[in-house]
Amino acid sequence: MVSKYVWGASDSDYTRLEGDKTGRAKVPSPGTENTPEHQRYWMKMHNIFSTYLARAHETNALAAIYQREFSKLLGGVPVGRWETVAIYALIKSTMFEAGTITLLGPRVLSTTPGFHKLFWDHDGKLANLLFGMPSWLDPKPCRLRDAFHAACESYLYPAAEEFDWDGPDAIADWEPVFGSRVNRELIQFLRREAFTRRTVSGTISSLFVVGYVSRFLASLPRNLL
Repeated sequence: MVSKYVWGASDSDYTRLEGDKTGRAKVPSPGTENTPEHQRYWMKMHNIFSTYLARAHETNALAAIYQREFSKLLGGVPVGRWETVAIYALIKSTMFEAGTITLLGPRVLSTTPGFHKLFWDHDGKLANLLFGMPSWLDPKPCRLRDAFHAACESYLYPAAEEFDWDGPDAIADWEPVFGSRVNRELIQFLRREAFTRRTVSGTISSLFVVGYVSRFLASLPRNLL
């Protein structure tokens, strides 16, 4: 459901993903692992997430980057006196920007005016994409999803052509083009497996939707204390 409705995977890619029945744990019969009917897409993606978005070193490195970027963005807040802030507005602006820079790098913000609005408009319709009316009855959720994915695609592909995939930044915990290593590893995997641009952009967009909320808000208290 996520790959079809949230990622917006192309029909050909959805067929490939739906055809992988091995999940992340089941092992195909010996000798069949790399045949077309036993390509293990889910296991490979699971390995990327478990390696680069769950282990202590990677988690702590990303939390440190997030704290650094969040502190920079708070630079205009007065020091030495109490200041009242609207928490929800803070989450939608300052925390959102720090999370974006940490996971995807700052480039996506500079190349896409209105990226904040595109994300939050899409975020507000996620449940509709998964459980709502079909798109021919309610086209707005798909339209908002596609606009957000297009914004990610417009930054992702030009950057991928310029990036030195054999250089030291390719294995860095963080660098300014693609941000986190989990982002780079996922991009490389999807391109290596020849997924379409639509699927790649949708998957990277969804990494941000899920990762921004779950990883940073969960890790901040432990790392700040």
